[in-house]
Amino acid sequence: MNSIKTSVATILFGFMFASCGSHNARISGTFAGAGDKSVYLEQVMGNHIIDSTVCSSSGQWSFKYQFSSNEPSLLRVRMGKEFITLLVSPGEKIDISALQNIGNSYTIKGSHDSELIAQFNRMLSASHVSVDSLYSLYNREDNQTRRSELYGEIVKKYIDQKRECIRFVVDNSTSLASVVALYTYMPNGVQVFGDRGDYAYYKMVADSLSDRYPSSVLVASLKKDVERFDNRKNLEGKISASLSGEQISSPEIVLNDMYDQPHRLTDLRGKIVLLSFWSSTTNGSAILNSELKELYDTYANRGFEIYQVSLDTDKASWVSAITTQKLPWISVCDFKGSKSPAVGSYNVTSIPFNYILDRNGDIVGKNLWGIELTSKIEEVL
Repeated sequence: MNSIKTSVATILFGFMFASCGSHNARISGTFAGAGDKSVYLEQVMGNHIIDSTVCSSSGQWSFKYQFSSNEPSLLRVRMGKEFITLLVSPGEKIDISALQNIGNSYTIKGSHDSELIAQFNRMLSASHVSVDSLYSLYNREDNQTRRSELYGEIVKKYIDQKRECIRFVVDNSTSLASVVALYTYMPNGVQVFGDRGDYAYYKMVADSLSDRYPSSVLVASLKKDVERFDNRKNLEGKISASLSGEQISSPEIVLNDMYDQPHRLTDLRGKIVLLSFWSSTTNGSAILNSELKELYDTYANRGFEIYQVSLDTDKASWVSAITTQKLPWISVCDFKGSKSPAVGSYNVTSIPFNYILDRNGDIVGKNLWGIELTSKIEEVL
């Protein structure tokens, strides 16, 4: 459950470094079973296609990439909807081997940074499969004691995974692969890094790479991200002050529901509001909403409301979750994900995330769950 968000995330969805000079790299490979299928070499930003080719009958393909700088370039090789991320340096001769399902299993030779990215992705993939298996058992289990045990195992898996990710970034802080890792998403759409405590790793990588890549636009953007995080401390300071007695009004949010009808957060003044941030793609989101439904059923007739902001980017998935789970409260989304203005306004650094607003719209609680959340609602009702 995660998220520091920035321009670097945009770059990782597609940026190629620029500078001066001209160099080449060869990128070739074999995708077994992919004979006669099209393969594309892309700049990450904007899905810009640099070149394309068709696999031979044995699945072989090849590209020659020309640099306009001395800096590594962030590229991807794509076939269909699946792709392989590469950090390519001038002069490299990269060889990729994969099955037809290239996103799940591939090996890379000839590019140290690209091999590191592949290593990181394999680690995440293995962890995700393990967590998914535990969630399947959890959802099928009726015994509450066993459910609690399984939930504990899930939490432990997430903790172990985060430790491995931190170790990777620390061990490879002098490689641009560490920047890619900082902004990588799990298959369920959750950003690996981005929790409040992850600030130290962002700063460590930015400081480490500044000397090695002094002209890198990517490193410069990462440093700006660190500065933005520092600036957010001002909002956190105000929120902390409000929780210790000084009142601070909640920023306005105006977003549309599934029927494209706008809902203003300020229209709920006079009610106790749980401002909840979530995503339908996050593991455990259905469990979270099930607990919130019990809370809603208990207090809705006493002036309690939930204003739930989704960080989904796909409307169909979001609407399906709302209708399937029969969510009775205000559900809104702008499909901008972590780039939603609401995320920045409320300094949302992980999901799920919540604030409790009193009848005047002042923030009186933050990130409360279970008994603590119920107690706070009872206190302010």
